[in-house]
Amino acid sequence: MKKVSGIDGCKAGWFAFHFDGAIWYSSLHDNIGELYESIDSELILIDIPIGLRGKEKCERVCDKEARKLLTRRKSTVFPAPSRCALAYDDYFEASEINKQKTSRGLAKQSFALIPKIREVDTFIQSENYFPDKKRIREVHPEICFWGLNGRSEMKYRKKDLLGKCERIQLLEKHLPKTKNLFSEARKKYKKKDVADDDIIDSLCCTVTAIYHDSLSSIPPNPESDSKGILMEMVYYDAFLANQPDKEESKAYCLSCGSTVGQISGSTDGMVEAIYDCPKCKVNYCSQCAWLKEDSLDGIALCLRCKSKMYRVG
Repeated sequence: MKKVSGIDGCKAGWFAFHFDGAIWYSSLHDNIGELYESIDSELILIDIPIGLRGKEKCERVCDKEARKLLTRRKSTVFPAPSRCALAYDDYFEASEINKQKTSRGLAKQSFALIPKIREVDTFIQSENYFPDKKRIREVHPEICFWGLNGRSEMKYRKKDLLGKCERIQLLEKHLPKTKNLFSEARKKYKKKDVADDDIIDSLCCTVTAIYHDSLSSIPPNPESDSKGILMEMVYYDAFLANQPDKEESKAYCLSCGSTVGQISGSTDGMVEAIYDCPKCKVNYCSQCAWLKEDSLDGIALCLRCKSKMYRVG
């Protein structure tokens, strides 16, 4: 198993959990470079935007698609700022330059993240970053919780007591010692430096990293920014992992009951593909789904929610 780490930004800098296959431990660092140098994890998942738009008018696809998967928690996925805005420490200046370059102003939540986004963006473009040995990938905790919970989002806000309990209980299903790790970290670090939700989010990132060989990406085929950096969010899809083996069980259309190679009972046409809606957790065939022009690339629209579906058969 790979050595892995999960990182979340906090008031004191960067908080992280690490797992080497046998031992769990936590650490707190002033800057990302110091943290990176201090560990030998092969995969590092971090809750911060990686890969940024420049002067393009469109938002990052991973941000838009992640928001579609969440209902209650979609507002937690802030639009990432343009790289052009990273040089500004004044909100109004940063928002104005972001609007000039991308036709979009800057949300205050996004602006608050600029120092840490700038720090990570600078680091992964430096000679001190070695992705072949220690790779850093972007995650969003609410998407990770959604995936770990079988494509079902959290009901409560992460800073509320119920939200903390809900997330810890979910993580315990994947990591039984979650409560102990949380309690140990809570005793070790002051709340003014590391908040409860920083600890929980970091644990979530690390638990997700444990499934390194089975991670999914939003979008499935990530785009790259002008620097060649992937713009994606990765997560572990527990729902998909718990499905029967593909060789033993085929995917069938919920609407007409047909699978690939059969004649659809709805249209009398041949079913050429089966698509999965990650939001509704249902399958529709190429005859029943709302097909888009790029459906040959494996994309169609769900009959229920009209979200993008992805080809599974």
